[in-house]
Amino acid sequence: MKTALTFALSLLIGALLRDANAQYVGAYFGGGVVLVPSGPNPAINYAVDRYNETRSWLDDEMDPIQSHMGYSFTLGAIFLNFGMEMEYASYSSGTSEASGVQPVSGTRGKRTLWTDQGVFAINMYYLLEEPGESDAPFYHGPGFGFDFASVSAYSAVGDGEGYDYADELNMYINLFYQFYFVIADDWDEPVFAIDARPFYSFGLIGEDYYPLNKAINSATYAGDDMDKLYDSFSNLGVKARLVYFF
Repeated sequence: MKTALTFALSLLIGALLRDANAQYVGAYFGGGVVLVPSGPNPAINYAVDRYNETRSWLDDEMDPIQSHMGYSFTLGAIFLNFGMEMEYASYSSGTSEASGVQPVSGTRGKRTLWTDQGVFAINMYYLLEEPGESDAPFYHGPGFGFDFASVSAYSAVGDGEGYDYADELNMYINLFYQFYFVIADDWDEPVFAIDARPFYSFGLIGEDYYPLNKAINSATYAGDDMDKLYDSFSNLGVKARLVYFF
């Protein structure tokens, strides 16, 4: 009896292992670009508006900080339909510039402003179809993640070096939809895929841009609304990466 039970248990374990091995399990890494065409920060742009409003001599006013662009690297794994990954992304705004002839000195003045953001993220997603179960050219499904970000705002006078007047830490909830465009027809072998991911993220912690406003509006900052200098980014964007599954 003991021998029969041992034999039956061995067959059951073997069957389970064979079934598990038949399911898709794969790790991957990849990299690509991040584009955030709509990423305004109300607090930074309040400081920008105050800069423009208090300098009638400007020929060119400073534009609001809006779009950001950068790069992303990811390392993750998929088990059945479930994916999980770690990601590092870095992106920055373009440089916003104001200039004009100062009435007191008669010289041309210039002020530039830009922002940088570094993000470490943990992302999870669910593919609606298991990789390897069909010959579909792409796979897709919803996901979410937690972003831990360092946000900096820099400003420079003239052609001088920029100084960081806001170095803030924030946590974001990141909602996205995952697309994989597969460049192969056999998931049993290492494959490449194009990873496309539209996303929306919103900050859970406000960021204080009072030091930035004080630096660029040194003559008028005391009368400004401090509540409007405390806010966070909400980003709507897309990522596109080349991913290698192995």
